[in-house]
Amino acid sequence: MGENLKTTTYNDGTAISLITNHIEWSNLTTGAYCWYENEESNYKTPYGALYNFYSVETNKLCPEGWHVPTDAEWAVLIDYLGGSIVAGGKLKDASTNYWMNPNTGATNETSFGAIPGGSRNNNGTFNGIKSSGNYWSSSEDITGHSLYQILSSNNSNTVKNSSNTRNLAFSVRCIKGENPDLIPLGIELRDPIENKTYTRGGSLPLDATFKSGHGLKRCSITITYNDAGGQAHLIPNKFPFD
Repeated sequence: MGENLKTTTYNDGTAISLITNHIEWSNLTTGAYCWYENEESNYKTPYGALYNFYSVETNKLCPEGWHVPTDAEWAVLIDYLGGSIVAGGKLKDASTNYWMNPNTGATNETSFGAIPGGSRNNNGTFNGIKSSGNYWSSSEDITGHSLYQILSSNNSNTVKNSSNTRNLAFSVRCIKGENPDLIPLGIELRDPIENKTYTRGGSLPLDATFKSGHGLKRCSITITYNDAGGQAHLIPNKFPFD
């Protein structure tokens, strides 16, 4: 998708809550969006809307057949572009119509056309328009923190960051295909040590901890095993599904 998302409804037709009040924003526990500084007429085009992570993790924010990219998908793109030191420049719109000077390293050779929609903080305030482009992934790290990428006007980097609050609001880009982190309900979990399978909701061994997190997503699964010697083995994000 060649522009920042502007949708005001989920892909099932349900309206996304538009929240303008700072206090109400800071107390959110559900999906919401806003326009920068609550000024739709000035910022909807071309900067798009800003969405909190609650809206991202519904997996209904993008049109049918599209999804918010996972952290792994961002990593593939960044690696393909030569790594995080140069990838930001190759993703950014090359003009200073939207980015403030100096827009370092911007070539837009990918035609991604990243533009700096800024962000909304968890206290409801806004910052970063024209200087910072922040893009959600749909992933969390093993601590449950949501992951996103930052592009800046004053360098050509991409910076991966994480947030322990779901009430930050960032821009969103959608990519084609189904989210590879989504796991169908009823999936069996294979225990590679015990060579057993367990269905979702079934019993797991006493020496294993299964954390489903927000929805049944591969990125939020953590299995810890203790071997006979009491050594813990942590296997995040890569637990095999057959």
